[in-house]
Amino acid sequence: MKKLIIYLLTFAVAFVVLQVLCGLFLTLVYTPDISSAWYMQATAPSTTIFGISVSISSFIIAMISAAIAFLLTSQFQITKKGAQ
Repeated sequence: MKKLIIYLLTFAVAFVVLQVLCGLFLTLVYTPDISSAWYMQATAPSTTIFGISVSISSFIIAMISAAIAFLLTSQFQITKKGAQ
């Protein structure tokens, strides 16, 4: 049970860190196109549409986080066995 808790905590931390880093990177490389936004204003709808956009990047980040969590927990187990 202790191994599962350590794995889940490691996975959660790795997932959050990778999501934040991905968001920072995407924000850093984003360049808005002001001229096309200005022309699209006239044809934009007056209603607000909410929705969820799920991309493949969340799945990839989750898989990388799981791999990091697995490697860190296996390293923790090797270190713990070596200390005994």
